[in-house]
Amino acid sequence: TKVMNNLGSVLENLEVEKRICITPETLKKLTALGFNVSLEKNYGKHLGITDDSYKALGAKFYEANEVFKQSNIIFRMNCPSEEEINLINKNSILIGNFNPSSNKSIINKLLNKQIKIFSLDLLPRVTRAQSMDILSSQANLAGYQAVIESIYEYGKVVPMMMTAAGTITPAKILVIYPITNVIIAIARVSSCNFNIRITKTEITIRVRIVFLLFLILLIRFMIYIFSC
Repeated sequence: TKVMNNLGSVLENLEVEKRICITPETLKKLTALGFNVSLEKNYGKHLGITDDSYKALGAKFYEANEVFKQSNIIFRMNCPSEEEINLINKNSILIGNFNPSSNKSIINKLLNKQIKIFSLDLLPRVTRAQSMDILSSQANLAGYQAVIESIYEYGKVVPMMMTAAGTITPAKILVIYPITNVIIAIARVSSCNFNIRITKTEITIRVRIVFLLFLILLIRFMIYIFSC
């Protein structure tokens, strides 16, 4: 039986994807499990992570095509390109976030090379698999990012501000179809004293939102009481 312990990861298309699959923290866990890890040169440079910080933990660096050649397990954030599919070894294992329903042609090409695919966005969301759940963490970040980018595009003062010179009314924020990521956005918006409006919500989500807003108001009330 062939031992599958050579693991590799290359850079994504940095114009659309700046996330990486392996950080120094995860590298420690992988090497502790006995994996030989190969990374593309300057793998984390755009995030301020130097190659030396990886090398100190046992990773080896190569050009992208050599990483594919060395590895029988590949970590990817998104689907590989046509060129990368040709570089992946036959019978390799590919792990990442591939959205198979929207990338059927790429998935079929990978399967034709007998590449075993594990798309973590389809991982059952059960208790035993919580540590491998990629949807919740990324949805939380998406909600946080949505607020930041919205404020940037708005280009004006957004929270309510009361000064001796006068009062600036808060911006009105409309939140549509609240799910996990938008609940995080609502929490962020609420902390900035915005005027929130929510539409088209499911009953269970409404309950969670009301509880969240109540909790924020309660915390502010307690802070006010203890500061008096």
